[in-house]
Amino acid sequence: MEEGLFELRDGGGSWTRVSEAVALLAWPGQLYLVDGGGQLYASQDGGRRLEMHGEIGGQPAAFVAEGPRELYVALHDGTIKRSSDGGATWTVRSTP
Repeated sequence: MEEGLFELRDGGGSWTRVSEAVALLAWPGQLYLVDGGGQLYASQDGGRRLEMHGEIGGQPAAFVAEGPRELYVALHDGTIKRSSDGGATWTVRSTP
């Protein structure tokens, strides 16, 4: 089975792999991707080119965007973090 980031352009007829990345995604205008190791990437072209934006400091369990640069991540240990600068820096919002 192939893994990675795929795109669909014909209503479900065929999928095309655009990246080998396996990750959680958020798409508030540009695509944000956080991989299993906590590396955060951004893409202006739907995932074809990924640019490193930082690290979240743990293994992600959930990832969501509230706006173009406001990101939230839940770590597997229960910590919730927020970034207001597109993932360059993170602050802890709550801990278990």
